[in-house]
Amino acid sequence: MNKIFGFLLLVAGCLFTASCNDDNANYVAPSTLKILKAKTYFKADLDTTVVVASTPITEATTEATWLKAEIKGDSVQLSTQSNDNLTSRGAQVLLKDAKGASFTLSVTQEGSVFSLENNSDLVLEDEAASSKFKFNTNRKVTISTTADWLQTKTDADSLTISVAKNTTGKPRVGYVKLALGGFKDSIRVVQTSIDDLVGHYTLKYETVTIDKKIESKELEVEITKVTKDSISLHFGNAYSWGGKYKGGGIFAFKAGETVLKPQNTSANSNYLKSVLISNKGEMTFKKTDSINLELTNDNKLKFVSNGSSHIGETPHFGFALFNKEDADQTNFLGLYGSYLDPYMIAK
Repeated sequence: MNKIFGFLLLVAGCLFTASCNDDNANYVAPSTLKILKAKTYFKADLDTTVVVASTPITEATTEATWLKAEIKGDSVQLSTQSNDNLTSRGAQVLLKDAKGASFTLSVTQEGSVFSLENNSDLVLEDEAASSKFKFNTNRKVTISTTADWLQTKTDADSLTISVAKNTTGKPRVGYVKLALGGFKDSIRVVQTSIDDLVGHYTLKYETVTIDKKIESKELEVEITKVTKDSISLHFGNAYSWGGKYKGGGIFAFKAGETVLKPQNTSANSNYLKSVLISNKGEMTFKKTDSINLELTNDNKLKFVSNGSSHIGETPHFGFALFNKEDADQTNFLGLYGSYLDPYMIAK
């Protein structure tokens, strides 16, 4: 009996050994995919890199729409679109080889940097000049100008604008424009002297008629130079309004200025004075209130509110009669004329 039992154990052992040998013949150890070369941080502009693994990559996929994965031979090329956002963004790329081994590669693309400091208007006299602005970006920026008398140059952290001498005898306005994806900025360049603005103009405005209708009108006016920084605005041969030149095609005119003095100084004399008018029809003749006459992009001179008026925005003006030189409500006689939305065109 013992011999039979021993024989059975021998047979079972042989069967087990045969089975093990069979499994060893068919067993394949899982392969490992190792990344030998890869850049995982991309610039904000268009960027590419090549991924090389320990075994040839046969499949490369990503769900990111801004990232493209292409198999190039035994490696993978990753290409990004420009990142127009200020913040960085990340994505994952799934890589596989022919044996099914995989590796998930995480990549990041930096956000765009676009800053232009001190980008207020560049106001210059007629002489040639250049100005430097602090400028910082990590991408290629498109820079253009609207006039051939404007030239630009960029350095690592600055933008230089060079302006040619203005020999036209007229004021001129141009722009330096910067564009980067969805980001846009510009610098307005004004080049003029007070002498360029002296001359004859047509004043266009609206006024309220007796029957309370709005009527468009025109009037011939003239700017004359009084001193190096002051002018006089003449309304025909009737009266004149003095203004201060602020540079860059900007004049300031005060309320409460006498524009027509009486022929005598009797108690019955009347004084015609400048007043400013708000959009609501309110009027001020306080000398601390003023209105600007500014050069526009199309070389017009437009009256605009400068924020100095105590009654708010006052983009309109007029003239009123007072029976005393020190104007106040008690000696106000009435509005002589109103000029609504006024602007001037050189003749």
